[in-house]
Amino acid sequence: MSPLYEILDLAKIHTNKIETIGTGTKASTWRNKVKTVIAPTREDTIQFANNDESDIKIYMDGSSHDGGVGAAAVLTQGICPARITRHL
Repeated sequence: MSPLYEILDLAKIHTNKIETIGTGTKASTWRNKVKTVIAPTREDTIQFANNDESDIKIYMDGSSHDGGVGAAAVLTQGICPARITRHL
C-alpha cells in the first residue's frame, strides 16, 4: 500500500469515492502567449497599467491573515471591469 493510500485509510476515506481527473498535456513546442508582469513597486505597477494598451487585463492578489486566506481577481476588457471575483 502506498503512503497516500495509508493516509486515506487512516482518515477512513474510501478510495472508491474519489474521482480521478486526467491532466491536460501540451506539445513540447507550445508557448504561453500570455504576458505576466509583476512590478517591483506600487508606482511601477500604476505606470505599467497606464501605459499598457492590451484590450484584456487580469489583476490578481492573494493574502493571508489570522489563519485565513483571501484572493481577488479583476478582469477588464477595454476600460470596464468585465468580471470581479473574490474568495475569502
